[in-house]
Order: sequence, then structure tokens, then C-alpha cells
Amino acid sequence: MEILSSLNPQQRVAVEQTEGPLLVLAGAGSGKTRVITVRIAYLIAEKKVPPFNILAVTFTNKAASEMRERVKTLLQGQNLQSAPLISTFHSLCVRILRQDIEHLPEGYTKSFTIYDTSDSQKVIKACIKELGLDEKQLSARVVQSAISSSKNQGEDFEMYASKVEYTDERRAAIARAFKMYEERLNNANALDFDDLLIKTVRLLRASREVREKYNNKFKYILVDEYQDTNPLQLALITFLTEKQQNICVVGDDAQCLPVGTKVLTPKGYRAIERIKENDVVLTAGGHSRVLLSKVERVKPNHYQGKMIEVTTQTGKTLRATPNHILYGKVNPLPEKYFVYLMYRQDKGYRIGLSVGLRNSGERHRNVLGLQVRSNQEMADRMWVLRVCDTKSEAAFYEVLYSNRY
Repeated sequence: MEILSSLNPQQRVAVEQTEGPLLVLAGAGSGKTRVITVRIAYLIAEKKVPPFNILAVTFTNKAASEMRERVKTLLQGQNLQSAPLISTFHSLCVRILRQDIEHLPEGYTKSFTIYDTSDSQKVIKACIKELGLDEKQLSARVVQSAISSSKNQGEDFEMYASKVEYTDERRAAIARAFKMYEERLNNANALDFDDLLIKTVRLLRASREVREKYNNKFKYILVDEYQDTNPLQLALITFLTEKQQNICVVGDDAQCLPVGTKVLTPKGYRAIERIKENDVVLTAGGHSRVLLSKVERVKPNHYQGKMIEVTTQTGKTLRATPNHILYGKVNPLPEKYFVYLMYRQDKGYRIGLSVGLRNSGERHRNVLGLQVRSNQEMADRMWVLRVCDTKSEAAFYEVLYSNRY
């Protein structure tokens, strides 16, 4: 069977087990996402499942786009009249709310507006000012973080705040701002980014009619990076699989941080090995947000292999295992040249060089040369192989690496 030809025996078992709930756990780089894409193609081509009855959910637009392209490639020649829905959690929620939000009692209409982080902060600042609160003592960003964290836990603010070490005065101030913020959003027929999930879960919980509609529509559901789901996302998937229970989730249960990694808490930085269950930590929430999260489980793991170390310009050293990602920002470097490895799905891999700084095309705006190159080539991924001081040095390594690989 050609669709299954790229799989190893364990992956094949995971793809062919199509009925009922299935949990797939594997490490980084083991082909977990491939299992999902091939499973979608297998359901359509071999099991004759209509594509519109399949839902796959992942965490980023880029991952969803890549998955759609892979499924499309696997199903070439099938002459399909529809496509499976491959989406992020938030895009799925927008789709559901645009059709059915009027079933909620709050009075929202299908033409609701979605506020981004900047929009939300403006509303919160206005609330803080109207309430006569001191923004130097209670910034809009702090209030927004508390609101976002509360919503992502699926809790009202009082329940959430009881777990966080606020003073009574601070808790009361945030609660007042939270209440006014919600009223203003409701009056404007607007939802913030976190509302998309919480309103969808409330909708599915409250309306049996809506719940049955989507249970009948999505008869096979697949979730990538399942270990990253929060309580609201888990509730959403639970409601959508209430009837059929044909759900496949894949994840990595061994994601870890090395000893000595500094974790930011409301009381300052603390070494990872000192973090305990029920501790509160600050995490990146995307869209420039910082969230307060409660640690639900700590799992010590003994790793004795190679460690990767990266030292930043400010002298900070970052450590991780080879299977983990260190996020960082590379600023434009006018005196440097980069040798890079670029990947694009339809063209494969190739090695090239780029200047450290280029004009973006916008007046007076210079950006990293790699960024311009990546955008021009519509690259899926790009890796820096070497940073060089001269163009001739970069050209030497470009030829060297091209011949070597």
C-alpha cells in the first residue's frame, strides 16, 4: 500500500488502528506528525471516509499549513471534492463561533470582532483609568496576564486568584478591572484571543444541539503535540468526541529542561530542580503575552548524553539537550555574512550565503539578511551553519558544506 510505504512497523500500526481512542507517545524527531498526516490520507483513500468528516488540530498556523500540504501530496490523484479541516485550536474556535455563537446567552452576534493583544491592552488601560487605579502599581500588562491566565485555566478570576499569591488589595483591583473589561468587550460585541477557546467550550457545554452538530460533522479527530494542551483545549476535544470517540492524539511525554535552567516565578527566578507541583510560573503565551501557570506535574528524568550550549552577546549561557529548541533573536549584523541551510518542501535542501543586514524594502528599515532571504524564497525552514567576517570566507564555507553534504 503506497500511502503506508514511508512508515516503520510501529507507525503503521498507529495509522491502521482507526477506530476508537488512540494515544501515540514518542520522542522528538520520531515521526509523530507523519503518523497524523498519513493517517488522514489512509482514512480518506483506504477507509473511504469523506474528507469533511475529518478534523486535525495543531498549535501553529505554520504546522497546520505544512500538514495540509503533506496530506495533499499523499492524496494526489484522488480527485477529491472536499478537504479535511486541518486547523489550529483558535482557528477552529473562530469557525465554530462564527456559525453558532448566538446560542450563548451573552448576546453576541456572528459578526463579532476579535481583539488582538494591543486592542485588549487599550481597553484594560481605559478600565484602570476609569476605576481610578494607579497604573504604576498595576499595569495593563499585569492585568492582561492575570485575565489571560485565568481564561486559559477555564476558571473565573476568584478561583484562579486563590491559587496565586496576590495581596487582598491587588486581587480586588484586578477583579474590578477584569469585570469592567469583560463588560466592555461584551458591549462592543468583541472577543479577545483567549475568549475564542473559553466561549467555544461554554457553547458546546451549554447547547446539546450545537454539540451534536459538530459530533456528527467531525467523526475522526486527530491532535498533534497533545502534551501542550491546556484544560480548555482538552475540554474542547472532549466535547467534540463525545459521540464517536474516534480520536488519535500524538505527543512527547519526555519533554524536559536541564538542571540549572532558570524558571521565572512571581517571586523571581528559580532553578528548575526547585520547582514543585502547584508552584506558579510565568510562561510565554504568544502574541507578546506572559501567562501565570500552575505546575501540575514534575517528572525528574536522568539524561547523560550530549548537551548543547549557546552563549549570547550579553554573556548569558543557554543549555539544552539536542532534542530541544532554544528560542532566540538574531539582530541585523552589518559586518557579518551567514552561511545557511534552507529547506522548502517542493525544492528540498540547499546551502547558500547571505549578508548580515539588508534593506527590507520599507523606507529606513534594515533587517537581518536571512529574514529577507527566507521571505524571498518562501522557505519552510532555515538553519545558520556558520557566521563569517568576510564574504570570501562565507563563499569558501558555502562550497565546502555543499560538497560535504
